[in-house]
Amino acid sequence: MDLVMEHPTGAELAQWEEHTRERLTRLREGNVPGDAAADGFLAGAVEGDGLAEGHFAGRFVDDGTTVGSVRLRDRGITGVVVDLDVPVDRLPEVLDRLRAAAPSHGWTSLTVSAYPGDPVGAAIRDGGVDLVATKMGLAVADVPDADIELRPMLDERFERFVDEGVESYAHSIFEAGDYPTIEDGRLASLEQHKQLLPQGLQSPGHLLWSAFDPAEPTQEVGLLWIEERLDHGFIFEVEVDQAHQRKGYGTQMLRAGAAQMRERGRKMLWLNVFGHNADARRLYEREGYMVQRGDPADRGRTTRRWVALPIDATRRARRSVTPRSVTRSTVRAASRDGRIGPCAEQSQHMSKPPSARRPT
Repeated sequence: MDLVMEHPTGAELAQWEEHTRERLTRLREGNVPGDAAADGFLAGAVEGDGLAEGHFAGRFVDDGTTVGSVRLRDRGITGVVVDLDVPVDRLPEVLDRLRAAAPSHGWTSLTVSAYPGDPVGAAIRDGGVDLVATKMGLAVADVPDADIELRPMLDERFERFVDEGVESYAHSIFEAGDYPTIEDGRLASLEQHKQLLPQGLQSPGHLLWSAFDPAEPTQEVGLLWIEERLDHGFIFEVEVDQAHQRKGYGTQMLRAGAAQMRERGRKMLWLNVFGHNADARRLYEREGYMVQRGDPADRGRTTRRWVALPIDATRRARRSVTPRSVTRSTVRAASRDGRIGPCAEQSQHMSKPPSARRPT
């Protein structure tokens, strides 16, 4: 089997767009509004009469017959498999071809979204990979009241929040293997924050609060950052100050965030958690966040996980990696100072990284 990379234009590009939109809409429906997710990806993938830089399309060909297709996106030292449309019984060959092609792009791992209901994603997910991150959701209707006070974040606190956040997220994406050095991670983290919060505290749709214990109204105990979206909220950050760890404030802030979304007419609250953040995951599960559908209140929504396919380090091509901005899909995960969250959006991911994933 061969992997033939293509550069569709004209009628071929239109056909490629239509097929990709249909696939992504169907796979992502219930995770996020499927048509919006597909349109968002295609808006960045198509530029003029061809694919934008960093976007790739390919066909798997066996003895002259096309047996499947792939859509790929370049993200630093990681290749993101946006869509993989192949027969499940040919999956081992397909993954071998993808691994073999990855070093020519400078990729040390390939990340694949595994959606419920997608047999290809399920087969990859069940193939012995480890969790890197996953998306979890909660229906806010029945969340208990919170015993904590949320106040709109002040300007001086916001400046410190950004400084700390850039460093925290840089370590998260570096440790997840997305960037070869911590400096690359810092540049990417800074760009991510600029994209998400272009107008600071006045950035449309973004809600940032400082959290206070009602019994000690002058003492800030943490912070919460939620983006209010069309039909749900997404937690980008929930952080408890070091001095106030293990006192239940993380639980109370999650409940307060759910109450805020409930008051705004949103039914769901979503977050992502990196796989290495076991404490945060246990907290989210205890509060009712689910990785899979199952609760009737979940209204049939699904979640996705990402799996990273290890690539043989001996075949890896070396290149000078230019830092790239990370997508909206990921904001912060636990840092070394005891943060509970955050919460990468892209997608969630599950992964088994190669042994030499981070260059030394």
